[in-house]
Amino acid sequence: MPFARMPLTILKSPWMLAPVVVGLMFVGQAQHKTLPVKVPVPIKTLHFSSQFRPSQDNRATYHVDISADGGTMAVGFGNQFLSVDLDAGKPLFRQELPTLKGSDLEFYWFAFSPDSRRLALAAKGGKVLFLAPRTGKTLQSLQTSGELVHFWFSPDSRFLCTMGALGEAEIWDLHTFKKLRTLQEDQVPWTLTANSQQVLTADLKGHLRLVSVTTGKSSPFLNLTDPAILYQVSPDGKKLATADVKMPQGTLMKVAPMSFVSVWDTRTQKRLAQFALTGEGRISRLMFADGGKTLVAGTQRGSIVVWNVLKKKTLQHFQAHQGEIIDLELHQDRLYSAAGLGEVKIWDFSQIRSP
Repeated sequence: MPFARMPLTILKSPWMLAPVVVGLMFVGQAQHKTLPVKVPVPIKTLHFSSQFRPSQDNRATYHVDISADGGTMAVGFGNQFLSVDLDAGKPLFRQELPTLKGSDLEFYWFAFSPDSRRLALAAKGGKVLFLAPRTGKTLQSLQTSGELVHFWFSPDSRFLCTMGALGEAEIWDLHTFKKLRTLQEDQVPWTLTANSQQVLTADLKGHLRLVSVTTGKSSPFLNLTDPAILYQVSPDGKKLATADVKMPQGTLMKVAPMSFVSVWDTRTQKRLAQFALTGEGRISRLMFADGGKTLVAGTQRGSIVVWNVLKKKTLQHFQAHQGEIIDLELHQDRLYSAAGLGEVKIWDFSQIRSP
């Protein structure tokens, strides 16, 4: 099952493609689920599951990505691929991709560039195809070292970071379509800083480092007590949000795990806030809004949670979908949430953050 994405991020959780369980808590005191007086109602709801044939492969899963401008959505199910016009609510083009025979990959990864001009698609043999989002025409391509499980754009759409099936990570210049460098095995890429010149990487012990895109030089950034499953940088680069899941200490396994979200000051490396959720499974998507003042999360169980980071306050917590939220995008005060096989809802974000 796929896991998250980010506007400011070169990566959308590489560990989302592995069976990892994750979550969050409030500093100093438990933060209880706060239900708003008025539950938000979506402006529009679209369904596209009928566009896909049942898969003969029981492992077949799905993936959804929405362009940053809110105009286009891509949906993949097994080897079936569909591009959708969200304004008109109609399919634009569809493709059936060659089966990855002999591979453990369950689906093809794809993502829109942050400028919404290209749709990148992982093809058989480690090739990345760059398509026109509304026509499916191949614009460019590049060849990586092996079969791909994930890739991420830099915030300025200039660089691409690819993750291979064996864990190899490579950085590509999308002006020249040449490989700049290969990251070390313990440097799992997660996101780029605001200027897109450094990749935030993390190892399995929770040690975060910054790697220069151009020189490859690595420098320490932040050491966490435990590794997180999601890392999201604010648009101004001043805040970092992390998410992970833990079992409360001294409890039996039947007790629901708690999901924790922490917000860090990237300059002082101090934690600014911490929030906790119970009964929601892991956090599947994190997104900053309002210049980093607001943090939005999508959960495994279909809830959307909105926090005011400065006031350490829950603004909204409501059930948006019945299944895991796979993508969140914010464009011109419209919040787009995607879950399930091609279900997307469009919300008035001004009402959500001011219940």
